[in-house]
Amino acid sequence: MKRLFVCNWRIMILALALLYGCREGHDHGSGRSNSHVHKPPHGGKLVELGDHAFNLELLLDDEAGTLGVYILGAHAEKHIRIEMESLKLSLSAGSDSQELKLKAVANELTNETVGDSSYFSGQSDWLKGKHDVIGMMHSVEIRGMSFKEVSFDLSGHHGHAH
Repeated sequence: MKRLFVCNWRIMILALALLYGCREGHDHGSGRSNSHVHKPPHGGKLVELGDHAFNLELLLDDEAGTLGVYILGAHAEKHIRIEMESLKLSLSAGSDSQELKLKAVANELTNETVGDSSYFSGQSDWLKGKHDVIGMMHSVEIRGMSFKEVSFDLSGHHGHAH
């Protein structure tokens, strides 16, 4: 009988601990948790779309004058194909500005085609040597969700392709 009481007591303590730890409405502090940071899989700059819906990963190669954009899932792990054939960007560096059209890139390895691609790329000599590029993507539609005037800052995210 004593053994049954001790066992039931331990189960009750464990149940209370689980209930207390899993209750809804507890505070995680203000802002996002540092443990919920996503790493860009290609070493670029991540831009979150919506409330944790999707991500853009932007890669600037200021030596070649290219800018690439990957469309990624909420956790920046999966590539998301979209039906768009191009993306239009407005870019600026200091007082200088430029429009750039990124075209969908086909990929034989993943069977991606123009109009069913997760990667877009464009080249402009204007980008060569630019280090502090900021910009805005006019619009992108991903799985029925439309995102307009998506701003980004590529300061410090420059380099060359490896």
